[in-house]
Amino acid sequence: MESQLQQSEELLYSIGELSKLAGLPIKTLRFYADEGLLPPAHIADSRYRYFNADSLPRLQLIRTLREADFSLQSIRELLEQQTDFQALVQLQLQTVQVQMQALVRQQAVLQAALKQHTTVHEFAELMQQARLSHQERENLLSRHLKSTFGGLGVDPEWWPEFWATAGAELPAEATPAQLSAWLELTRLVQDPTFQRAIRAQVEPFWQHAVNSDSVQTHTFEMGIIFDQAVDAAEKGVAPESSEGQSLIAAFSRPCAEALNQSYTPQFLRWWHNHLQTTAHPSVARYWELVALMHGQPVPQIQSGLEWVLAGLETAMKNPDLL
Repeated sequence: MESQLQQSEELLYSIGELSKLAGLPIKTLRFYADEGLLPPAHIADSRYRYFNADSLPRLQLIRTLREADFSLQSIRELLEQQTDFQALVQLQLQTVQVQMQALVRQQAVLQAALKQHTTVHEFAELMQQARLSHQERENLLSRHLKSTFGGLGVDPEWWPEFWATAGAELPAEATPAQLSAWLELTRLVQDPTFQRAIRAQVEPFWQHAVNSDSVQTHTFEMGIIFDQAVDAAEKGVAPESSEGQSLIAAFSRPCAEALNQSYTPQFLRWWHNHLQTTAHPSVARYWELVALMHGQPVPQIQSGLEWVLAGLETAMKNPDLL
């Protein structure tokens, strides 16, 4: 039977006694002993292992390092003073950060799977998308967007400027919300409904514009003014007010100029109809997701569009304001 031993004026503990003192299972202590992390101070003829007073703090250190997920090999080297602790801590920190990023990705995929009611095969696809590299992510988005605009005669030189706004890179330390946004975005750009909607929005500019330089210049202006219209809607600025009508004109005139059209009530009616018929929630959602991935406040695209449509209705009824 195991019991305390007195050897050379040193009190020894059986493995069972050390287990109670440390609050760890005997099985764990035997494992550490077998791995050479917890060498016994004495092995009796009965092959019972006994440990001295130094074993308890050593065991507590092992336990602490294991809780920090240090490997057995790393712990062995530390205990034998064969490695620099700070260097090992730095390495372990990097490992933990990688593991945390992997868990964040996994969390985002699981949330997306629930939100999108995916099948097991779609879930596997989401997991694959979450593991893509920066270049692979960029290629996936740009490939689908370029395909969407195919056949419109889009000037290749326009693309980098558009991509600077429409592209969405996932930060190195993405939040669960940003990862979820990325996964939603990858599915959105492959949705035929979204592709038709965003293509219809830009089609007149490439089919009827004066030239590509005009498209680049004026669509950039329109993007800036539309952001201001969204802000105006959020601040409660009335679209029929003088401030509202100034924004409507600033947003609409570049479109008329790009299409070589006079800024008339007839043009405004076409412009109103175009915005109304090509508006689709999926396109608004695209820009919301892009903003989220950029770490920016999510714009209220739909509210901004409704504000612009109301402002255009006022402008059409009041030709004198033109």
